[in-house]
Amino acid sequence: MVARVVVVGAGYAGVMAANRLADGRLRTDDALVCPHHRRIVGVGDAVAPPAHVGAHLRMSCQAALPMGAHGADTVLAMIRGQQPTSVSIGMTGQAISLGRRDGFIQAAHRDDTPAAFALSGRAAAVVKERVCRFTITSMRFPRAYRWLPGATPSVPVPTPVATR
Repeated sequence: MVARVVVVGAGYAGVMAANRLADGRLRTDDALVCPHHRRIVGVGDAVAPPAHVGAHLRMSCQAALPMGAHGADTVLAMIRGQQPTSVSIGMTGQAISLGRRDGFIQAAHRDDTPAAFALSGRAAAVVKERVCRFTITSMRFPRAYRWLPGATPSVPVPTPVATR
């Protein structure tokens, strides 16, 4: 069977053994491509991009959605023979629901350091609900999904594109 692109939602022990960090995450380059297996693109909580582009990315939906979208852009660039760009994801804050009527939101700078603004109580719960609804809406209309760039600018990755 021949395929141009295969998307797998799992890990492979052989690939992971040579390319993982101590915490078990897959090591990637700036564009989320595995350095030793240039045809593998990793996204989400299971990957560890270099610190200069990903040190501020915590395990969260806020990081995973744009990382998935960037991973798709990387795959498309590689198929077209183009150079993929570096991942650049800016954070906006942390939100915690405390039931349906209470919550807490801490605003953050793009590098995920806390900002001076925080919101609590019913207003925070309403904002958190809106964030969840936006997430569902963005999955329905993936081409319209946008995110804040991170603290580092998006520039082409200097490594060569894998070819068949």
